[in-house]
Amino acid sequence: MADISALGELRPVEPLDLENYKENQALPPLPPAGVYTLQAPDTFPPLTRSQKSGAMLVQIDPKIVGPTNQGFPIRFTKVSAKTYKRGGTNVSQLGDYFKACGLMGRYEDEAAQAEAVDQTANRTYQAEVDWKVWNKATQTEVVGMEKFPSDGNGGHEPYYYTGEKDESGNPIKLRANLVISRFIPASESV
Repeated sequence: MADISALGELRPVEPLDLENYKENQALPPLPPAGVYTLQAPDTFPPLTRSQKSGAMLVQIDPKIVGPTNQGFPIRFTKVSAKTYKRGGTNVSQLGDYFKACGLMGRYEDEAAQAEAVDQTANRTYQAEVDWKVWNKATQTEVVGMEKFPSDGNGGHEPYYYTGEKDESGNPIKLRANLVISRFIPASESV
């Protein structure tokens, strides 16, 4: 029997039944960049802090509900409560998210902002989304669907080719993620 004592105290795990196991599926096509109606999740994971700024971070991970690509999740979407100036006014990514969800009012502290996050559960809002890839090895970021290679059919491949090859001689490619590039305030939504 394998010795797992060095791992320390482990959480209980659910049994794996490989006779009744859902096989790993091919990745779905990445939706093209554009404006989509998104829906906030019904619950949010615990709030965290940015290691860099110390500001509150909220993981909002919405899913697309229209006009196309319904159900496609936009994963790893975190918005920061860190403020910065826009036109002389204090704003934040979290504030942009609130405005897109139609919230109004003043949120004086983190507790009030955290409460407001819960008010956005299941709300729909609009946002501009685009493609992004991060190459950790080279610290290279590519943002914008139009910067990805052509697929030969008027679209783009959702892959960034690093210029390197793997052990088998195949080009190394990184898959793009769908990201929110701008929250559209509810007052501007169509």
